[in-house]
Amino acid sequence: MSITGTVPPHITHLNDIDDVNVPSPTDQYFVYWDAATSLWKCKALVDADIPAAICRDTELADHAALPDVHHTKFTITEHDTPTRHPLANLDTLVCSEAEADSKITTHKGDASAHHAVHVKTLADHPLSIIPTMDDDHIPAAIARDTEVDSKVSDHAALTTGVHGVGTSYISLAPTASHLVRTFTKGWTVNKFLQGAGVDTNPTEVDAPAAGDNSPFRYRRASSWHFPSLCRPTEVLTIDANRLYAVPFITAQAITVTKIGIYITSSTAGNARLGIYSDDGTIYPGALVSDCGTIDTSAIIAAEITGLSISLSANSLYWLVLVGNATPTFRAYNITSSDMCILGSVSSAAHTIRMMWHVAYTYAALPANFPADATLSSYNPLAIGVYF
Repeated sequence: MSITGTVPPHITHLNDIDDVNVPSPTDQYFVYWDAATSLWKCKALVDADIPAAICRDTELADHAALPDVHHTKFTITEHDTPTRHPLANLDTLVCSEAEADSKITTHKGDASAHHAVHVKTLADHPLSIIPTMDDDHIPAAIARDTEVDSKVSDHAALTTGVHGVGTSYISLAPTASHLVRTFTKGWTVNKFLQGAGVDTNPTEVDAPAAGDNSPFRYRRASSWHFPSLCRPTEVLTIDANRLYAVPFITAQAITVTKIGIYITSSTAGNARLGIYSDDGTIYPGALVSDCGTIDTSAIIAAEITGLSISLSANSLYWLVLVGNATPTFRAYNITSSDMCILGSVSSAAHTIRMMWHVAYTYAALPANFPADATLSSYNPLAIGVYF
């Protein structure tokens, strides 16, 4: 077949190309048109003869060997052994475990605005905005307002059996083991309650007159009064710088306006008089009043006036004297006086003691009577007070 020109002739059937000289052809040879010679030729297929759009075997081999880049999909191997996406690959809108833990911890510690419910005081949630709970949702163990009102009303009306103390009684009848307590009800001051029978209110009665029933109860006002009811017929020469104390009982509340003592033998000097309260042990305690001094240089009924000292009823006080000289004062006979509250040092009645004395350098009276005083065996001083 004779063909001319550079354009390959139209081939309808393979045998239309007539004979083609192909020296030792092998697999992968192909027939092509050689424009330079205007002949059909045959040659082995090489890479340069494959158009770029057609994939080579080597390209297929390389692609098949790649396990991790199959079009951003997982290979079979990756499917069988999956791994987590690193945090860097997470979308910013996705919360990591650490972020979730932090947010939960922060949320848990927030004391207010928990899901729009305030954890605050009643002032922040007035009752007017708190929804009313209907009766069906209130547990049976919780009392309704009407139940509380009813029970309080019933309780207020009870006159018997109050708090189980006994039927028909406000309180149980006292027994030997019961102690009488101070009343806190509004009864009149200085009144006693007198029983009037079962289920009957007690009545108020007057308390006995202030003071006791001893002779000390009966003391005329605007007069001088002394520790003993006996007449002081003896004397006592005091020691300088010694503090003496004689008992004085007040049956009623009094106000002392004077204090004094009779000097039977004078000595130049001074003596100081005063009043102490009892410490609860028949012993002088705290100073009530340092009344002042008297001059002992003359025989006289020495007085200190212008006083206003309030002494309580039914109380024991101590009238005291201390001097810086050695005058002699009116005193009671220690063997015949009724001032026996200090007792006796033996069973012999004539050893009764009626006065304390203790060493004390003459000066203003101390705030508390000195300790360790001696029960005096001397005639007790007849110190008097005026009220």
